[in-house]
Amino acid sequence: MHNDLAKIHIAKQALGLDDATYRAMLQRIGGVDSSAQLDPVGRRALLAEFRAAGWKPTPGKAANARALASDPQSRMIRALWLRLHQAGKVRDPSEKSLAQYVKRQTRIDRLDWLSAAQARRVIEALKGWAARVGVTLEDA
Repeated sequence: MHNDLAKIHIAKQALGLDDATYRAMLQRIGGVDSSAQLDPVGRRALLAEFRAAGWKPTPGKAANARALASDPQSRMIRALWLRLHQAGKVRDPSEKSLAQYVKRQTRIDRLDWLSAAQARRVIEALKGWAARVGVTLEDA
């Protein structure tokens, strides 16, 4: 519901509709004075009308779409994590899973928040894990 209302207001602004034109569309399509009064069918009809008028919705960024930490130590941590995954020792190679591992090791929520000493500690822990389970680290 809220998502549709947000799209309606974004489309209204993108199409440059003045208030009178917008209200006339609301009356014509849903018989209401406000988009909040539209039922789900009316909201979809209004959005379809906006698309027909030339509005193209753009996908938003995912809520947790952050740039990956790119410093050398973070890249090394990520490479070790992925190497352990390739060897079958890490089930989930995702950034989220890596962040959970880092948090268990350091109590720091994100890889890019680690100090150099904390990053070294994580690197050494990953290297130790690899050595214990017999995973060779060619370039590490």
